[in-house]
Amino acid sequence: MRHRVPLLLALTAAQLVGCFGPAPGEEPMRVGDLDAFAADVEPHLEARCALGGCHGRPDRALTFYAPGAWRADAARTWLDEPLTRDELAANAAHLCAFALEGPTESSLALCTPLALDQGGCGHGGGAVFADRSDLAYRAIARWLDSRTAEAP
Repeated sequence: MRHRVPLLLALTAAQLVGCFGPAPGEEPMRVGDLDAFAADVEPHLEARCALGGCHGRPDRALTFYAPGAWRADAARTWLDEPLTRDELAANAAHLCAFALEGPTESSLALCTPLALDQGGCGHGGGAVFADRSDLAYRAIARWLDSRTAEAP
């Protein structure tokens, strides 16, 4: 399974697509419905993943903006205010970059944080999801799966 991971993650979703893809003849990366992402996925990322010691910093391969933490506008860093639409779009694109090919459940976005005894791939911060019934795991999987239902 091949995964494309953007190297410069401090970009908006529009910049991300413009810089990294698609190659000639390939479909663009489907990011999914941003309102559904904001309602169903982002709260889980903020609570579990976008912390300063984890993925809430720009030096990580998978990185997320979060209120009160890393922000697209450095002057807003550490301010506890809602994410901008561009920050939400960047978070959605970053998550999608770890779920580009193959079945959703075997994507790095879900396999890495899943407990090893449940088929996880191993996560430097330990298991985030004890099993596939975890509410956050299911919300992320549903949202990632919803991208395949979109029209190209």
